[in-house]
Amino acid sequence: MFPMLRIIGGKFEVIGNKHIMMKNPHIKLSSMILGLSSALDLVNWFVVNHHRQVTSFAMKLAAELGFSEEDRGTIAYASALHDIGAISFNEKFTLTFDADGMTKHAELGYHLLKNFRPFMKSAELIRYHHLPWRNGLGMEVNGTRVPHGSHIIHLADRIAVLISGEEFVLNQVQSIRQRIQQEKNKMFAPEAVDAFMQLSERESFWLEAVYPISSFENSGSTASWNIELDMDLLLHLSELFRMIIDFRSPLTATHSKDVAYLSEALGTLFGLSEQEAALLHISGNFHDLGKLAVPVEVLEKHGPLDASELFIMRSHSFHTYRVLDKIGGLDDINAWASLHHECLDGSGYPFRYTEKELPLGSRIVAVADVLSALTETRSYRHSLQSRDALKIIWKMGKENKLDRNVVSLVDRHFKDLMGVKATANDEALKEFHAIKGGEEAIPGHDRR
Repeated sequence: MFPMLRIIGGKFEVIGNKHIMMKNPHIKLSSMILGLSSALDLVNWFVVNHHRQVTSFAMKLAAELGFSEEDRGTIAYASALHDIGAISFNEKFTLTFDADGMTKHAELGYHLLKNFRPFMKSAELIRYHHLPWRNGLGMEVNGTRVPHGSHIIHLADRIAVLISGEEFVLNQVQSIRQRIQQEKNKMFAPEAVDAFMQLSERESFWLEAVYPISSFENSGSTASWNIELDMDLLLHLSELFRMIIDFRSPLTATHSKDVAYLSEALGTLFGLSEQEAALLHISGNFHDLGKLAVPVEVLEKHGPLDASELFIMRSHSFHTYRVLDKIGGLDDINAWASLHHECLDGSGYPFRYTEKELPLGSRIVAVADVLSALTETRSYRHSLQSRDALKIIWKMGKENKLDRNVVSLVDRHFKDLMGVKATANDEALKEFHAIKGGEEAIPGHDRR
């Protein structure tokens, strides 16, 4: 969890890994997973609905095989997020049946998810979800027992990639059944294949997966999906979202954490409550969620963007809004996060809102985003000197682009805010390299 901040004698002091337990926000974990899965769909057209299909198949297989409700919940989480390592770290992968050489993203997904308490067991399943059965040799790796749920997800994943979007699914059933049967005992666990052969005779097995319903709760999932997130879990989950957003490129690895810390610090300076400051931190973690829809080549481009690339880049804040809106229960966080490119004079994007329509939270995140952007190195320029950064921020305040009250806080506390940003920057880089290197993650420069 992120360290909380307090102001002592005009300066910020980190006061440890304090977990704030606030009023339950009444947000279900299943809704957050649905939102995260929807966000993953933004990255490439070929993964759209893939995680939902795999979840549908895996849950039916687990139920047929008599898995406990708790184990089915673990399989559900893992299925919904199984390719998260490839997407988060921009690993090259395609949805093809033969998955040779595709285990790296499974390991990355394991290290990314294992530190979030509700996903600890699911992370183990993700780690081995591309492991072939090999006549039982796949039951363990280096003396470590492989969870049977990993083999269920492996089979569900391969079933999903065999489905072609160019032909009605029921016309493909026989060829898919034959292919899976051929791999019994070689690629797939025999009892899992037997369960599939039974279930796949039902049209509903295929139709419910190919025509996804609105939420995971109705896809054969278990009661564990109804867990409500307290503030502490919501904060922790927002850190996971933040890493998924930023770790696609080393150039973006620190940005959202910088914005989260700066937003929280500015909210504290503004006199907001501890809970409001915490919600600002969460909003900072979420604010660039829509950049999952922006190709890495655009994020890392040297030199100015052309008109088409600029349109793509500017769409990201709308995608942030759309994904968070699907989750529900995050109205304030959504507004504060997704409106960070709106301007008080109505010249911002994507909604062209004006001063009367922009809440204080979004104004704070907007200033934090600009401050972070100006003082970090980009693919196309070095970070600006403090005086130059302040000059630009003041100009944007005078032109009624940014809130002048928030801008004045930046001017008065610039040195302390840069100290906050440096702390966030260092922690984010440590997280990035720890996960990328397969080590234990430590808790806790994009284009505008």
